[in-house]
Amino acid sequence: MAVLTEYGTRKDILNKMLEKSGWFVKDHTKVYEEVDTKQSDFASGIYRTISQTLKEPEQHAYADYVLLDSKGMPLAIIEAKKTLKDSILGQRQAEGYVEDIKEQTGKDTFIFLTNGYDIWFWNSA
Repeated sequence: MAVLTEYGTRKDILNKMLEKSGWFVKDHTKVYEEVDTKQSDFASGIYRTISQTLKEPEQHAYADYVLLDSKGMPLAIIEAKKTLKDSILGQRQAEGYVEDIKEQTGKDTFIFLTNGYDIWFWNSA
């Protein structure tokens, strides 16, 4: 088992797994990375990412991945941890992202928690 940072886990493991499953990370009709759930407008389909909001003084919360449904609305979020961390440690963070999305859309979002090796699916509804 390789020991990777969170960034390494996402780039070296998760991006490949997502693409193998048809979720092409660079295709913004399907996936966004590092989405600011505090500053995005999910109801309008406006996804603001870390590169757009990091230097702004407002509150931030970054979901590692947001998977979109066929209408461009959030379907699931993926919270990644480095390979040596327990995947479940991201549960509280993920709950916050889902709450932000639900506040705007009124819809529940599925959650995947992973360290690249263990993957937990959680329907928080």
